[in-house]
Amino acid sequence: MKINLVDYTPKTEEISIPQWSADPLYVQELLGTQLEMIQRYAHLENGKAVIEHQNALLIITSLIDKEGNYLFTEKDIENLEKQPATIIAKILESVNRVSGVTV
Repeated sequence: MKINLVDYTPKTEEISIPQWSADPLYVQELLGTQLEMIQRYAHLENGKAVIEHQNALLIITSLIDKEGNYLFTEKDIENLEKQPATIIAKILESVNRVSGVTV
């Protein structure tokens, strides 16, 4: 059997975060490369997988501008973790919708 992998354009969803930007921002569907980056922060704790900084990493790997540029890097983890829970929850809800998974 032959499997043909095709070029894939990730789904995006516009999101408004007026506390951060007057311009619309976009949440992009998570792909394998983003999951790999997040999994680098995983470790076992009491026999269960734990991902350090999970919420910040999901924001880093999914939030983009209208040109498709990522807005944050791993250097922003500490500052992202200090943001209001309402903003983080809003972004994570969008990540869940566009990626088709619950994270």
